[in-house]
Amino acid sequence: MTTITNTFEEQYAAAKNAAIKAINSGENIVLFGKAATGKTHLSQELRSILEDNDYTILPPPHKCDDDYTNKFLQPSNKNKKSKKYISKWITTITELECITSSLKYSSFVLVNMNNHAHPDYEKKKAHDEALQDEWQWLY
Repeated sequence: MTTITNTFEEQYAAAKNAAIKAINSGENIVLFGKAATGKTHLSQELRSILEDNDYTILPPPHKCDDDYTNKFLQPSNKNKKSKKYISKWITTITELECITSSLKYSSFVLVNMNNHAHPDYEKKKAHDEALQDEWQWLY
């Protein structure tokens, strides 16, 4: 399902609804988006619902790690924290390439949070860019 959003708040609400729907269906979840789009905040906000439904919050793949599936999603000696198979999980990614490397053997619902960054982040980013332009002559 595609939902068009015009603001950060609409995007966050749509992502939250999609994630809850996926949790209720028992599907794995990947929250995708650039920095400051609310991915980590959303997974933390949903923590109690995730735990109640036996989900594991996985760390994001590091540089689209090809061994991610072996490290976290299959029982092995590498996964020291748990010898059991992680059957339901949620993670975040910032690069779509991770889907074709780290998550290529997994089924999941992709929740796109890539369109709108948090307004405070956008203001800070614009301010930092203005400062950089102002001091460009130093470099």
